[in-house]
Amino acid sequence: MRPGIACADAPHHITSIFLPIKAKTLEETGSIGVGLAVEPRLTVCTGASRNHRISTIHRVVRLLGLDHASLQVTTPLPPGSGYAVSAASAVSAALALISGRRPVREAYLTAHLAEILEGTGLGDVLALSCGVGIVLRKSPGAPGVGSVDCVQLPGTVSILSVDTGRMHTSRMLSSLNSSFLEKAKKYLDKIFDENTFESFAYYSELFSKESGMLYAALGGRELPRIPGKIAVYGKKKVVVFLVERDRLSDAIEALEKWGARPRLLEASSGPPRVWWA
Repeated sequence: MRPGIACADAPHHITSIFLPIKAKTLEETGSIGVGLAVEPRLTVCTGASRNHRISTIHRVVRLLGLDHASLQVTTPLPPGSGYAVSAASAVSAALALISGRRPVREAYLTAHLAEILEGTGLGDVLALSCGVGIVLRKSPGAPGVGSVDCVQLPGTVSILSVDTGRMHTSRMLSSLNSSFLEKAKKYLDKIFDENTFESFAYYSELFSKESGMLYAALGGRELPRIPGKIAVYGKKKVVVFLVERDRLSDAIEALEKWGARPRLLEASSGPPRVWWA
């Protein structure tokens, strides 16, 4: 990688509960919710061209007026499943493109606008701006407009995920009904009030089951018994398992016997980063 190349990376984000909120402006539109910021991180670097089909990156480039920009994108997790790859891509691309030239806040705003305009997400850019452990989005909007907080994940907890396919965000949003929205608000209020890992784990699983999101992520399959399971929830086509770290190998074995290929994720070490190479 030659000197003068700007790079940025971002964690991924897997929402467990969310409540869409439409406002008068795109900057204020978004969602409140909770989820996990996880790694491995997605990376975008300038100065190298590679074909990709991530619409939010193309939108970021256009919004910044840099139509001829070349970017190298490394995506360790699959787009379209529920890992917020579109948001991580948009944030990383915007940060790499404007690094040292424009305010960081402009990068986050551009990424948020790209997500809204492309219909790929509502609150993931705000979540990534905090980017550590359990992320609580308490008011909607772009970073600097919405309110977000993070709570460290206990060191005794491991994160596993299973991908079961792809689902566009617009399809997920079109399926929401009044019951979904009422349950989301009720359980978010409880998590925000209690502000503990235990409440996040309990209400995330409860909401995921009651809303049908877990069933949809599983494709209708029944889960096996998972040793050491603390909680499970689904987002689009990703199933997330929180398990006791000292039972991790047993949990992986059970999922493999079930026919899954579990991914071992780590709680994110921090928000997006920028560096020069």
